[in-house]
Amino acid sequence: MTRPWHSLRARLAVAIALIAAALSASLGLAVYDRTAGERLTRARDAQADRAVLAASLLRSTGQTLVGAEIDAPGAPIELRKVVRDGRVATYRARDPRPLVWGGAPLRGDGVGAGVYVRESFAQDERALAQLRDTLIVVGVSGTLVAALLGVILASSLSRRLRRAADVADRVAAGDLSARVGASGGDEVARLGHAVDAMSEALAERLQREQRFAADAAHELRTPLTALTSAAELLDDSRPAQIVRERVAALRLLVADLLELAQLDGAAATGPPTLEAVVLADWLPALVAERAPGATVELERPATVLTDRRRLERIVGNLLDNAQRHGAAPLLARVEEDTIEIRDHGPGYGAEFLAAGPQRFWTAGRDRGAGSGLGLVIAGGHAAAIGAELTFTDAPDGGAVARLTGLAAHGVAAPA
Repeated sequence: MTRPWHSLRARLAVAIALIAAALSASLGLAVYDRTAGERLTRARDAQADRAVLAASLLRSTGQTLVGAEIDAPGAPIELRKVVRDGRVATYRARDPRPLVWGGAPLRGDGVGAGVYVRESFAQDERALAQLRDTLIVVGVSGTLVAALLGVILASSLSRRLRRAADVADRVAAGDLSARVGASGGDEVARLGHAVDAMSEALAERLQREQRFAADAAHELRTPLTALTSAAELLDDSRPAQIVRERVAALRLLVADLLELAQLDGAAATGPPTLEAVVLADWLPALVAERAPGATVELERPATVLTDRRRLERIVGNLLDNAQRHGAAPLLARVEEDTIEIRDHGPGYGAEFLAAGPQRFWTAGRDRGAGSGLGLVIAGGHAAAIGAELTFTDAPDGGAVARLTGLAAHGVAAPA
């Protein structure tokens, strides 16, 4: 299961929130710096103008401007050095209280004196503090709104992507009727259209293959019937026996192809014919008929409500496969409503277990040759009755086929 913070939705929401926070911080910092710079520039310019006016008034009239001081002892040393050099300057002091100083030289007195003025900057700093707090509130609010919008956007995008992924999984599992049905023209919609196009192409290809297999099997039935009749007229020589054996194998293959075509199409996909099957009586009788040498183990066998014909086809194919490709001893075991068929041969092999039953494929070379349709047909019938057929290799050797879920239609009391 995907952890919440590793999902696409969470990562998109976090990314949008981080971008919004960065933009809010950048804009807030820019606004604050510009406002603070403008206020300080205005204060400096005002004090420089006052200092020049005070110096001019003092030189022309000998009167001192209100608030002006000559060689003020409290003026910052850095400001006094610049004024003594004959230049007008300003200085912002922060300790013990915020002040903006201005100074201008008194030229002509021969001692390098200067006149100094000052103005409190506390009110401006309070205004800047209020601006800073406002920008922080606005920035946080904007980030939260952006995060909320990001969650909504990411949720919509994630939901559309999950739907496309779910449909792709259903198609991979064999449901070729699944469609995304995406609308729009963005990249996610294009992905949905591509998945739908792939599903349609696979469905058409599979239908063509199914029709070909069904048509080929039907067409083979007439000449095969004639060939069977002709083979029966042959003598008892060894070549004639070989011909009859091959004709019989061919008849079984054509019958399997027809059954597989029915499983693939709509002819055999109707509801199963349900009846009560007492596994304690039914399985030993089937094993005695299909695999006389096999051992039967019964552990709390149940009475299940299922399709007897399909169940016989499934277990019969499993027994035939174990006899043909496995090795003795064979074991047929029932535990409640689960049936297990095991042989002690080379097993299915990693390649077969990874891919599952495939048509005309009989797992590893050690399990011999054959048409490779028996397990595929068994799997089709298992799906038709709502059961599940799984394959494993036993730790101590041998192949294990397990049919579970026979209780899908209900289970009576144990037999």
